Amino acid sequence: MIQVRLANASDIGEIAVMEHAEYGREGYPELFFWQALHQWPHGFFVAEDDTDHSTSQSVLGYILYAPGAGKNHIWCMSLLSSPHARGRGVGKRLLHESLRHLAKLNIDAIELTVAPNNTQAWALYSQAGFQTLAEYKDHLGKGEHRLHMLLADLSAYR
Repeated sequence: MIQVRLANASDIGEIAVMEHAEYGREGYPELFFWQALHQWPHGFFVAEDDTDHSTSQSVLGYILYAPGAGKNHIWCMSLLSSPHARGRGVGKRLLHESLRHLAKLNIDAIELTVAPNNTQAWALYSQAGFQTLAEYKDHLGKGEHRLHMLLADLSAYR
């Protein structure tokens, strides 16, 4: 069964390997995940399958949030599922469970950006209640376009 919980120090190595495998040099370095764990411990979640012992990897994915402009405003920095866990609902579970947790912390708004060609992620966020605000060309560098999305009401997760 897939469980979602707050990340801890023993997860960082697996998260960094997963990130590097997916994004290579453009992914977050391991040091960033250590900093995130210390700076935003209530916004860093992992999914694990406590019944699957067929692999040495226990982390199936992660989602990371960081403070935004306002007191109860945050940004979803990243959501990533391990390749061997895709198609099992890991991303959806991470998103929904983390939103339930954040709603209890009285978060008012969550923003994120997603690549326009990442239609699966866009659909996941849209189904969770995020609205597309704008599309930005070259937002993260040349050719790195992004859709800006906002979840302004977390009452469905309270």
